[in-house]
Amino acid sequence: MDDVTFIAKNHKYMTPDEKVLPSVSEIISPLSKMVYDTVDPFILGQAQERGSRLHGYTVELDNSTVVEVGEEDSGYLLAYVKAVKEHDMRWRKDCTEKPMRYFDEYAGTIDRYGDVDGKKTLVDIKTPSSIPSKKLAVYEAQLNLYRRMLEAHEEKVEQMYILHLKKDGSYKLIEIPISDELADACLLIHKRINTKSKTKIRKGE
Repeated sequence: MDDVTFIAKNHKYMTPDEKVLPSVSEIISPLSKMVYDTVDPFILGQAQERGSRLHGYTVELDNSTVVEVGEEDSGYLLAYVKAVKEHDMRWRKDCTEKPMRYFDEYAGTIDRYGDVDGKKTLVDIKTPSSIPSKKLAVYEAQLNLYRRMLEAHEEKVEQMYILHLKKDGSYKLIEIPISDELADACLLIHKRINTKSKTKIRKGE
């Protein structure tokens, strides 16, 4: 399968023949809105900014032994180092932070894929102060859409986790079930919303 290009300016994914594909974030947006609509936009923005910053730092750590960060971020990075060591995480560089697509349906960028405790594992890194149970539905849809991308590239996924990094230097691995149910529902809603309906009008009505 040909690669897909991520265009950061407008957060779009494009195939080599210039077809624009919806992102995983776009596919799961109806579900995300149900969960995040009650969150203060300022707080949500801060969390997204922190998440993007820390993702960059973790990638640097994967390729270096030393990363210079501010005091406010050091705990999250210590948590990442601890998790990688304690669970023998060995990432596949060709599948880490690389844009991928599921045929011509959608595309996205996977955080981490590789071996965790000896099993082929898909991991998404999160940094909020807490992860309430209602957020897990969003993560389940997200990771299973990522899983399909990997499987389309003939990569096996035996388990999936959210790696929750915390400011105090601790972490938690949250297992996400391998299931197509929520992913299929989000894809169906996205297709219905983005398909122009055709209404037949009879003369005289």
